[in-house]
Amino acid sequence: MKPWILAGVALLASCGGSGEAPHDPPGAGDFTGLQWVDGAPDLGGRVRLVRWWTHPCALCSGSAPALARLAVKAPLVAVFRPEPGLPVTVDEVRERAHRVGMPGILAIDREGAVLDRWAPPASRTEVSLTFLLDAHGRARYIHPGGLLGPEDEDHLAQRIDALLAEKN
Repeated sequence: MKPWILAGVALLASCGGSGEAPHDPPGAGDFTGLQWVDGAPDLGGRVRLVRWWTHPCALCSGSAPALARLAVKAPLVAVFRPEPGLPVTVDEVRERAHRVGMPGILAIDREGAVLDRWAPPASRTEVSLTFLLDAHGRARYIHPGGLLGPEDEDHLAQRIDALLAEKN
């Protein structure tokens, strides 16, 4: 079995088996420790997506078109996680995001501490997790990483619509 499948199984098991995040994983929704590329956004009270990505990563760049379409429905925070020990500048992250077509509000998780808080390393092998946060900042769904394919995109779009309807 491929490692990303095992990671997904472990993360889904920690979320009740379906990607649901009914107990709001500890730390999820807390952006403390991120470096914002263009200043910290005001996302309070908004449904939003948060995607960790790195470069080079074919799964991350392959997910960018789906993320761009989803970002029309809900703001996307695209959190860059550099390879351990590899320093990057804000301009390099901006250029890498442009190169792979990564949409959204850019942030950097330099040491991976924020990702580790949202999804402890024992529960994942992928860096490229996607969290769907409700208007209160609670994690309501977690895509376990890897490629965000057409079925995943449709599923997330439906979940975003449901959370937007809850808000009204």
